[in-house]
Amino acid sequence: MKNILIILFFCSTISGFTQNIIPIEEKKFYFDNDLVFPQNTYFKDVNHLFDAYIGTWAGWDNGKYYELFITKETLTYTPEEADFSQLDELQIRYRITDTNGTVIFDTSTLPANSIYVIKGAYFNEQGTYYTLNYTGPDCGDYGILSVFVYSNQINLAIDYIPMYPEGIVESNPCVPNFLFPVDQRIVLTKQ
Repeated sequence: MKNILIILFFCSTISGFTQNIIPIEEKKFYFDNDLVFPQNTYFKDVNHLFDAYIGTWAGWDNGKYYELFITKETLTYTPEEADFSQLDELQIRYRITDTNGTVIFDTSTLPANSIYVIKGAYFNEQGTYYTLNYTGPDCGDYGILSVFVYSNQINLAIDYIPMYPEGIVESNPCVPNFLFPVDQRIVLTKQ
């Protein structure tokens, strides 16, 4: 009888620590539909969708040389911080230089908690592109970066959608100098 109680206690203790894993590509669906997920949920890259994005990507666009350093990070949250316990996301650090090699902006050595490190948000419903939250150094230069890897696996496309494309809002009048082009796709090559 004592052994049965010990086994039952052990099983109930383990079950309390069970993690509910949801594929990362379903995150947007859960949030868009206000679905409740169990505590201790991990939005995980179980299907290895991030693998194609990870690495260094580079290329020229409109007189600027872009180098993107994309990594996969696993973030852990307390119940006070988020409704889920863990999350896989892509993070992008980058360096942009001009035709003379002068650095325009460089986040390549910044820590993960910097507002200038581009942080992942979600895959679209088809899983074809990944959306990240971007904040640039200039007033008004913030918004959404959408990235996708072409089927050849050597080219990465970037589309930038600023929150205020006209740059001027009543509460914060400014004219930003956008680092990423607006309404123009950048295509980079895997290094």
